Amino acid sequence: MSAQLWSTIAIRTGLFLVTLVGCNGGDSTGVSGPPGPTVGTLAITIVTTGSDPDLQGYTLTFRGFEINFGSPLPIDTLVRVLDLAPGDGEVLLGDLADNCSVIGINPASVLITVGDQTDITFTIACVQSGSIQVVATTTGLDPDLDGYVFQIDTLEGHRGTLGEYASLDLVDLNGSSIISRLRPGSRTVTLTAVAHNCSVTNGLTRTVTVVAGSVVPVPFDVNCVRATDRAIAFAAADSGGNTDIYVRHSDGRGIERLTTDPGEDRSPAWSPDYSTMAFASNRTGRFAIYTMDATGGNVRPVTNGSRDDRRPAWSPDGASLAFVGDTAGHEANIYRVNPDGSGLTNLTHSADSESEPQWSPDGTKLVFSRAGEILTMAADGGGPVILIAGVYPRWSPDGSLIAFEHVLSSDWYWICFSSVNVIHPDGSNVQNVGCAGLAQVSWAPDSRRIAFSKLQSTVVVGLDGTATLISSVNTREVAWAPEGSEVAASASAPCPVLELLDAGGLSPLVLTTNTLPCGFQTLSELAWGPVE
Repeated sequence: MSAQLWSTIAIRTGLFLVTLVGCNGGDSTGVSGPPGPTVGTLAITIVTTGSDPDLQGYTLTFRGFEINFGSPLPIDTLVRVLDLAPGDGEVLLGDLADNCSVIGINPASVLITVGDQTDITFTIACVQSGSIQVVATTTGLDPDLDGYVFQIDTLEGHRGTLGEYASLDLVDLNGSSIISRLRPGSRTVTLTAVAHNCSVTNGLTRTVTVVAGSVVPVPFDVNCVRATDRAIAFAAADSGGNTDIYVRHSDGRGIERLTTDPGEDRSPAWSPDYSTMAFASNRTGRFAIYTMDATGGNVRPVTNGSRDDRRPAWSPDGASLAFVGDTAGHEANIYRVNPDGSGLTNLTHSADSESEPQWSPDGTKLVFSRAGEILTMAADGGGPVILIAGVYPRWSPDGSLIAFEHVLSSDWYWICFSSVNVIHPDGSNVQNVGCAGLAQVSWAPDSRRIAFSKLQSTVVVGLDGTATLISSVNTREVAWAPEGSEVAASASAPCPVLELLDAGGLSPLVLTTNTLPCGFQTLSELAWGPVE
């Protein structure tokens, strides 16, 4: 074959030098390596035939190492690989389009001989190709906003799945995506990464016939039902810094503002029967605990504002509220009170600062943090026990474990700011399950998984340490629904966002997104509410 110098590339990979020569007529020119009687040369000729060649070119791999030319090889090329150690080796031609195939053996075995050139030729035959156009149409409530993944069946002998023309690709929830350069014939297309509340009415898998020179449409009709029937309450600060309580409804009403007082209203907590919401407010000067109807009406004070009272938590039977009370000049203690304001009791009388009271599922105990340690005590304040150093304790739904975080670094940007751990309520069997960004953890209903934020993403970790990323947004807080696989997550940038995520799959799935106006500053303190 006569050849003119197309492009000369001399690269040293530690194994060989290569020279690339194109085929437009003329003589070929090589790049010589350092002299020596112990090396040989490999000359690889690539010839492409057929009516629909792959103009984007190919790749070459020799002895397990890909030869880097800086760009794909032209479809008709002579490549000289210089200064090779003698011995056997395999040459693989890769990144062939689906409509092209090597005539003969690929990879091919060669023998490098000292002082000699070994020649090998790859002949590629390309047939007229066709295309598949995947079309997704999504209807219903709570659609899968991040779209879908589709897969075309793989062909044996092609690199990976379909090489550069990969069988995996994305399609928007109401969009289309074309995969071209496919060999004519029968192909199977499968839609994946479909949220659990959505179904493909005409089937997840479709078999179609690719026709040369044509684009074959493959429609997938997706219908979604409401992802969750539960409302979600949260606190949000507007552009003026005024914090109120809002509810995101699941029945199409969107986001509703429940409180309108000029003071700060925060820490929403639903009663066990979801008829009442407790919250903290400084509307009369100092923070106090209030209750209101689930619709935001009939606001009633529970405490009198003689302390700064925050973070109300309902007992499982709805008969009591635990909260953090801070009297001026004293440290914060854990208090208990009846919803009508009677029976106010300081449970701890500690000189150290306390926070995060959480009831055990059976209502007999409280877990809380004090001066960087996790403690439990009886519901009446008796028998406090120090379990371990940590913050943000959370009882598992079945009562068998307590999750908490242990601060590892004072640097907010450190990759593992805190460790997520679980411990038995008696203080035994501490187990580390992962790293977090110092944010409250949230248990799954099965008490076997925990959601939390890490490096501003939402992560689910099993008690076996298996981690799954379910969202890569700028996550601040998470809250797992009382049943199912939904996780609510708040994000802060660029605008405050409430996302509903699917933690049931192996890939991130955003079920719904509610964005507050960008004038709002924060969205936090998520609390799952009643079925609507």
